[in-house]
Amino acid sequence: MRFPSLMISRYFSFHVVLRCLSFLSTLLQTIKSSLSEIQFATKVIATVIEAVADSGSCGSFVDPLGV
Repeated sequence: MRFPSLMISRYFSFHVVLRCLSFLSTLLQTIKSSLSEIQFATKVIATVIEAVADSGSCGSFVDPLGV
């Protein structure tokens, strides 16, 4: 008589493992997409900094106080 309860126990254990793996998969996909967005934003910022540096506006600092 223990066989059906053992099967049910294994089924629920397997079900819990699948749910955990599904959650981890979703979590990793979310992290991956967040990292992709951060990488894109970093590239945009680097492009803007390069454009500003190439225009020379960063190199021509004028002291407003004349010190």
